[in-house]
Amino acid sequence: MSTRIAYFKFNCSQKSFLTLRSLVQKSVFNEEEEIGVVKFKNFDTYFTGILVCKIPVYVTLADVKNLTKVKREETYTYEFVPFGIDYTYQLLEVYSTRTKKDKIDEFFDQIGASGYGIGDLEMELSDMLSIIKKKQPEYRINALGFKDFNLVPGVAGRFNAKIVSNSVGKKMLSQYVDSISAVDLNLNMEKEILRLKLFSPTNIQFWVDSGLENEAMLYIKRLFFKKIYTTISTV
Repeated sequence: MSTRIAYFKFNCSQKSFLTLRSLVQKSVFNEEEEIGVVKFKNFDTYFTGILVCKIPVYVTLADVKNLTKVKREETYTYEFVPFGIDYTYQLLEVYSTRTKKDKIDEFFDQIGASGYGIGDLEMELSDMLSIIKKKQPEYRINALGFKDFNLVPGVAGRFNAKIVSNSVGKKMLSQYVDSISAVDLNLNMEKEILRLKLFSPTNIQFWVDSGLENEAMLYIKRLFFKKIYTTISTV
């Protein structure tokens, strides 16, 4: 099973972080409010939760025998958006697609949070690959995804290539860097293999043995990002 994380810049002061953490913790989901958080976890400079959104939908009931509409009945569906806020790295982590970030931002506004800013990271796929080449030169490429790939003159399109030879994969990575949209590769995470699929901008999918998900997420942050703060002052 894979985990997908979209990373965003999250600028906030210590005071704003502590206030936000408290507001989120208190905003427990219930049916009346129709939006809130479940499974909140506090790790001092980092917290996570699952945002639950209750969304009304309408179902048309019909008399099938007489082929007539009877009435419209209101029911509900639920949307779940797992997320995390890391004060140390100043990151918003959305464990889903990038578009779900707006749901998190809207929720923070709704509960009265302020003093923070959310934006895209200035990190492209080429930046992530440069970091890997520097810190993990023994990486192994599993697959490459291309956009606007020129198969032959006059023929271009999307192309997904399974890489059998690592040396050929690395050569293609250098030769077609501007056309690559995704890279699937293996890294050595201590004694374990961590499989990453990198997209731009700063969207990462990973696979790791069951029970090592938290270690993998911390490893990824240490690999690609720098700590901005180390602790929360008690003064």
